[in-house]
Amino acid sequence: MEALAFLHESWYFSDMSVCGLLRILILCLLLCVVAALAVAQAGDEPPVNHSSKTALPKEQGRAADFEPLDLFLRDRHLFVSVINHGESFAGLLEFRVVAAESLLRQTDDVVFDRVVQVELTIRGGSVILVDLGDTGWPSDGFPALDHPQVSFGVLIDPNRLLVKDRPFRAIEQMLRIPCNAKIEKIAPDTYPIGFPALITLHGTFGNRQIAKRVLIRNRSETHELTVAEWKSDQLLAVLPSNMSEGDYEVVVACSESGCGRGYFTSNAIRLRMIRDPRFE
Repeated sequence: MEALAFLHESWYFSDMSVCGLLRILILCLLLCVVAALAVAQAGDEPPVNHSSKTALPKEQGRAADFEPLDLFLRDRHLFVSVINHGESFAGLLEFRVVAAESLLRQTDDVVFDRVVQVELTIRGGSVILVDLGDTGWPSDGFPALDHPQVSFGVLIDPNRLLVKDRPFRAIEQMLRIPCNAKIEKIAPDTYPIGFPALITLHGTFGNRQIAKRVLIRNRSETHELTVAEWKSDQLLAVLPSNMSEGDYEVVVACSESGCGRGYFTSNAIRLRMIRDPRFE
């Protein structure tokens, strides 16, 4: 390309005489000779032996290519499944593990940021489960009733000592556990349709609402109720005016409704919506 640029910028193209055309042909021949010599020189060089002793040993992990696939919790330990797209690897691998419970951090949230080193052996094309240690959740300090969901993030090789070019070295996932909320009763348990109403739930609900919700549902519809007051043993929630006649169940959902994922709830208590002739 530099030669072509040189041709454009030189006086050869400005002189369209016979001498000018001869000069162009001579220059093209010279370029062809130079290219042929370069190809011949490259062909004389001995081939590179990638399996020679000077190659990087596989156990150093230089050619490893790790990608996290999934996160899950077992006995408070956080596990990540990892696939190795590259060469076999044996040695220490670093993981950065971050936990956060709320978007806006509160004083009693589950939260930490730490680096974990794990000794592992993984063949190329294989998937393994890596134990990233005890999260401390749930515990007496972080009971499930008040801490039913925590978001975890894991970054493989945070300092890029081994994996140089892998764009997907991180994974983030919201993990949920049963919160063991319990509804003992709803008083009263029958309400007229067409009017908003305040219902009272008695039971065990925890000190913090956070992501917990009150739901009323049947086979055809589900409503999330506005919580007017949250106490550990009593909830006040607002029934909307657009409820249909029929039987419903009321539950306390332990967490938000995740995309494509289910959520844990308390036990269900029956509530009936009726048509009251006095208001017709």
